[in-house]
This record gives sequence, structure tokens and C-alpha cells, in this order.
Amino acid sequence: MITVEQAVIRAEIKALGAVEITRGRFNHYVCPSLDWLKRFGKFCQKENPADISKGELANCNAAAWWMVDQARVSAQQNKECYAKGYAVHFVMVAIPLCLGESEDTFALNQIPGPRNHSTGMVRADDSQWYFFEPQNGLATPAKFITGADGVGIDLFIT
Repeated sequence: MITVEQAVIRAEIKALGAVEITRGRFNHYVCPSLDWLKRFGKFCQKENPADISKGELANCNAAAWWMVDQARVSAQQNKECYAKGYAVHFVMVAIPLCLGESEDTFALNQIPGPRNHSTGMVRADDSQWYFFEPQNGLATPAKFITGADGVGIDLFIT
């Protein structure tokens, strides 16, 4: 695990194309390993499953805030995270614009679009940002988060 300052988080998200970023409650964030993200994904899939064939099983806002809360609980149980948070954040995106795709590609981590969608963004210890779907545990590297028309995201640093 590596630790980064909130200023770094904010700068990286802005460079990816974020439109609005809220101020977080911690000055430093621990970036979880990809192994942690995989285990967290399995936990989320088990505890908050989605039926992808029907789109979203549950309210995506509730699922994304639940994910942030569960990451916070995990961080509190980790001695390396004392007085820090995990770099796991709530984000509102437009699918497929968050992928920079044309309107004929309609999914983010198997959540169908086009739609506005609340999900997660995680900065892992490989310095890469990932869209993380708490309803099914899937993660996709976030290369950029705006479409050609400049529509971006709102990120809530928690």
C-alpha cells in the first residue's frame, strides 16, 4: 500500500477530466492493492449483488455510498490507515461518456447505459485509477473520464 496526499488525488482526478471535485475529510489516503480491490469486489458482489441481465438490481446511489462506507470500515481495521482513508470514492458519471465511447457502446462494468450512474473510483497502489462497480465487484481502468463533448463527472472525495 502507498499513501498519497489529498492534493495529489485532486490533481490526478482533474487531469482525468473531472468537472467538480468535493473536498475530502482526510489529508492523506491509502491506495489499496489490486489484491485488496479484487477481494473487496468479491465482498461487494456477495453483500450487494446485481442482476446484470436486468440492469441494476438496486439503487446505484445507495450502492455507491454503501461501498464508500464499507471501504471506510475496512480502512479503520487496518493499522496502516490510522487517521487516513482508503482512496475509494463516490462518483457520478454518464455512461458511455465516461469511457469516451460513442453512443453505441452502452456499458460500464456491465452496467448498461446510456444513463447517469453512481459508482466508485479507486486509486490503487499501482497509481492507476479504476471505475469500481459495487453492485457486481468489477473494475475497469479509468484512462479518462470525459467524452468528446467535454461532459465529465462529479467526484466526492470521502
